[in-house]
Amino acid sequence: MQKQPHLELSLDVPQNRNPQNHPELASDLILHYLEQIGVEYVFGIPGGGIEPLYNALARSQRRGGPRPVIARHESGAAFGRGATQESSCTGVNTLAMYQPCTRYNSLVSHVEQLERKLIAAITVALQPPFGPTHLSIPIDVMRTPVDIDHNINLTTLLSLSNAVDGKAIGFLYQTLYSAQNIVFVLGAGVGEATGLILELAKLINAQVIATPHGKGLVDPYHPQYRGVYGLAGHVTAHSILKDKSVDAVLAIGTDLDELATNGWYPSALLSKRMIFIDSSPHYFSRSPMARFHFSGSIMETFAKLLARFGSITKKEAEHQLNQPTEKPASPETPVIRFERRVTERRIKTSSTKFTGISYLHTKERRQDEERRTSPYPAHLTRHFALKDEDKYLSDVTPIKPQRLMYDLSRLFPSNTRFLADIGNSFLWAIHYLNPVTWEIVDSRPSNTGSVRLGMGFSPMTWAIGTSIGTALAAPGNPTVCITGDGALLMGGQELTTAIHEKLPVIFVILNDAALGTVKHGQQLAGAELIGFDLPKVDFVAYAKSLGAD
Repeated sequence: MQKQPHLELSLDVPQNRNPQNHPELASDLILHYLEQIGVEYVFGIPGGGIEPLYNALARSQRRGGPRPVIARHESGAAFGRGATQESSCTGVNTLAMYQPCTRYNSLVSHVEQLERKLIAAITVALQPPFGPTHLSIPIDVMRTPVDIDHNINLTTLLSLSNAVDGKAIGFLYQTLYSAQNIVFVLGAGVGEATGLILELAKLINAQVIATPHGKGLVDPYHPQYRGVYGLAGHVTAHSILKDKSVDAVLAIGTDLDELATNGWYPSALLSKRMIFIDSSPHYFSRSPMARFHFSGSIMETFAKLLARFGSITKKEAEHQLNQPTEKPASPETPVIRFERRVTERRIKTSSTKFTGISYLHTKERRQDEERRTSPYPAHLTRHFALKDEDKYLSDVTPIKPQRLMYDLSRLFPSNTRFLADIGNSFLWAIHYLNPVTWEIVDSRPSNTGSVRLGMGFSPMTWAIGTSIGTALAAPGNPTVCITGDGALLMGGQELTTAIHEKLPVIFVILNDAALGTVKHGQQLAGAELIGFDLPKVDFVAYAKSLGAD
């Protein structure tokens, strides 16, 4: 009888596994079995979603068990293997990977499918509710000869807009006309309709709040604007939506996600006072308690509402003209003047290579002259409060992040595009980055600049690549990328693309030698402090090595 092979494992398990009598959790169970099979290192990047695992790794590391190795990028920690760049079910199944995060996702298995699926992908991506689409096209399909039908016009398909129902417009008009205290909440979906919405808000004296996604669409110094509601928002905006005297809230072009609703905190955004207006009914299921759901073109909706309010009787118009254009200030709605001072310290310490400071100051003087003849107040004021106002104007060094956001707000011209990366960068930007972003077009305030924030899936380095795309899409406008040292270590090689394309992108690095949001999140949660520290890097030398100033 043949002797069977025998395998024996002998593991030296430390006797004092739990010196602090910490209760063992499911995350410790994972480490328990990884240690049994001889695992010494766990590669990855920490974050809130896997914080329990890193707590367990901290405990494991203290007793000499498996410890974490912090990578700079996800692909540096782990990657899939298959045929070279193959995207089929037998290799890396990209179709399955893209399924949860796209609005249209398909594999072109034969050339006769290509045109139909390509048209579907484009039209789905560029029509409400808008979003990414994915087509997997094998190389042999792309090499196949085809006959192109030049009679198909995609612009015709894309120009079809959602018709606005007349009865619904009538309901909206009556609601707004009879309401005493109205709030508009603007999300990213309002887009080009922002000017019309703000015009109506001023006409009917509605207060305007933005979600974090919609922050860059409204000038912070608009007389009706009261700040951001949601993650890293302003107490003024939060107080307004808690105010029981508010009898109508129009949520416009917002998907009501976790960030926009402050973690679905009970408020007017989630009550029967809300009227939900969007170009598509896609997100209506998130607000079943709303008083009314209105689906249609946002631009057309507010154009028709303005026409309705413009056709009121002469007596009613005179009554409106005699009303104050702004609500009197209350403790919840402060009036704070915008300081546009230029410190000598900034000029003296500026690099001799930088020639833009005089241009920026000239631009500021021209803007000041425009404001004196514009519908805006002579002195720009904020109608929402910031936390730690003293740090916002502080001259101490090292520069406070609050002061950095203030300097970025006042030094750049109104057509600047700001992009803030995931992490502390976009948290500081939501609260403190308040640039003047308006100009007068046909006697109507129009947003020319923007503040865009990386949200949704929250991928690090989002702003680095997006700022390059923004600079290409909006030539002639300064582009500022606000990112962190962790994100730059993950995707800093993209700077070479900006350099190669000669793009006017300014990269501002919050350099604290840490994954800041991870560090602060662990501190706030009382979690183990682990995996957040980064090496100190001279990013000026790094930029110069790539060819940037």
